[in-house]
Amino acid sequence: CDGVIDDGLTRACSNSCGSGIETCLSGVYTGCTAPTPTTEVCDNVDNDCDGTVDEEPEGGCLIINGMLDVDDDASFG
Repeated sequence: CDGVIDDGLTRACSNSCGSGIETCLSGVYTGCTAPTPTTEVCDNVDNDCDGTVDEEPEGGCLIINGMLDVDDDASFG
């Protein structure tokens, strides 16, 4: 990635949320397509990519008998 000949060259990239690809443009690798962290919500996914699922999500997260109630209505079905 030297600013001229390698423009458009791609390589793997990653962050705490996963893997992606970045592209050489004007001598710099940019635009990593790896997913980015978002605000934690109650959805059984590690949205903020810190290794823990549904910890302190916005709006709370209701768990009853080990089951995640994603809409906080205390029903499953």
